[in-house]
Amino acid sequence: MPWLLFAALLAAQFFLFKSFAVREIIWSYPQNFDQAVFLDRSYETYDRMIHEGSFSGLLHGAGYRGGAPVPNGALIHLHAALLFRMLGPGRLTALTLNFLYIALFQFTLVQTVRHLSGSWARASISLALLLTAGTTFQDTGGMMDFRIDFITFCLFGIFICLVLRAGVFASRGWSLAAALAASYTIAFRFITLAYFLPIFMLMFVIVVWDAMRRHADGNWKADAVRRWRNLLASGVLAAIVTGPVLMHHWSAIDNYYLRLHAAGQQRYIRARMFHVADLRRALAFYPHSVATHHAGYVFMSFAAVLVILGATMRRNSSVSTKPLTSRYPPGPAFGFVLACLLVPLAALTWDVDKNAAVGSVLVGPLLWLAILPALRVQIPPGDKVRVRSAIGMAGASLAVAMTMQCLFSRRHSDFTRHRPQVTSVLDLYERIGTLSRARHLDNPTIANDSFADYLFPSAINVMTYEGHGYLLHAHEALATDVVAKSPAQIAASFERCDFALITRRFTPKRIENPFEESIETARPQFEGYCNHNMVRVEQIRAMERDVTLFARPWRSEKRQGRQEAKGDTQKDKPAEE
Repeated sequence: MPWLLFAALLAAQFFLFKSFAVREIIWSYPQNFDQAVFLDRSYETYDRMIHEGSFSGLLHGAGYRGGAPVPNGALIHLHAALLFRMLGPGRLTALTLNFLYIALFQFTLVQTVRHLSGSWARASISLALLLTAGTTFQDTGGMMDFRIDFITFCLFGIFICLVLRAGVFASRGWSLAAALAASYTIAFRFITLAYFLPIFMLMFVIVVWDAMRRHADGNWKADAVRRWRNLLASGVLAAIVTGPVLMHHWSAIDNYYLRLHAAGQQRYIRARMFHVADLRRALAFYPHSVATHHAGYVFMSFAAVLVILGATMRRNSSVSTKPLTSRYPPGPAFGFVLACLLVPLAALTWDVDKNAAVGSVLVGPLLWLAILPALRVQIPPGDKVRVRSAIGMAGASLAVAMTMQCLFSRRHSDFTRHRPQVTSVLDLYERIGTLSRARHLDNPTIANDSFADYLFPSAINVMTYEGHGYLLHAHEALATDVVAKSPAQIAASFERCDFALITRRFTPKRIENPFEESIETARPQFEGYCNHNMVRVEQIRAMERDVTLFARPWRSEKRQGRQEAKGDTQKDKPAEE
């Protein structure tokens, strides 16, 4: 019966997820730059699978047989392509990947809490706490955003569950399962290696500390040695699995994270853009982001109630306070969960370039910091009042969580609120795709004078494939980063482009980065170039901008222009007597 209830909850969640996605999301362009890139890569991999065979297409997507290594993570586009193969290509299928991982996280959480407590009521309360987490509902990095952040949040949470299920490396089998989960997470998002390495090293220290604390226990040496061995075996297994993947993609990782992200000037520019350049705001950025958005006030309040109830009931002498030491070692467990919280928080805070989407990885540790105190208390089976209270709290918690899910599914996205403008943007994509195909341009170059995500070439590629099944490889020539461009670079970008997107704001806004400053300085020159050397195709008004599309004259258009000019010259000649 409890598993049937869990299956019904998953079915209800999927219904709400699908209805919202169809109504509010999948008809529009993919907002936020990363989502467009991941979708573009997923459709390219799928298209290769269709035309060259599934195995060959997957190898290409993995960076073999002419495929390029990827800098962020090696798996999301491969998983999406496989899902396209089973369910058909489309945005709903891609987003369904997010739902499958959050469903797996929920299943693992329920199984772990049920094992540690022997109580379905506590497992249901834990599930309800997860369902109230705000990260699911975020526009950027949430379930409706096809990027690696949301799935990383799920995988990191699954890793924590498996370690606790292993008695914090007391069980060899579950410890190796946790190591595989860590390896899988690193392959999915390479930067998580910076989380797992310190966490595994800290766990050696925590196991030593716990052993010294329990030196009076006759079995403390055997227990400590067993944990050390399992921890070492897990670390070795994780290194064996992830090492070849990281080595294969190392050139892309080195260029993106070490040369561009960690050593370039973009991180400081972006920090100023998002107002986190000073120390106080930098330190407060992720705690504030997690508390208000990824966890949210409902989650934080719910977690506080669990901690208070757990502490209160443990002080009550009428309640048994004997912990389940064979399943749940308090010291190593709390130390492990704290490490899973503080290590990613320190790594993210140290990074100059802050990103609100990545804070979701901290929700899993917060979840377990609320659950662990409650698991420290056992309610005697004969205490019917407390048993019924626990069941009632579980039912009320699930009701609140599902109410939040329903309210989320009823809201309107920014796309729906600005539907006419979004439709204009989609028409612009259609025009670029149609012209590119008519001119046999598989790799059109676009010079864009703004950083608006809806003018990003990968978004055009995605909508072209979703609408027509035509694989377009449009790429950006100008707006590639936020650093300033010289007049010569700007001129060269427009001279070699096939399409130009010229924007002008019709509402005043302060210039925020060096790229925009350099663009405004060179605007008279490149606008003059486009007006004299390119064809004005279309002009739209969208998202506080007037956007004009220019196209390079095609051969037939050039011939027609020369014929018209020649006809005008002959017409202007005086007739011979």
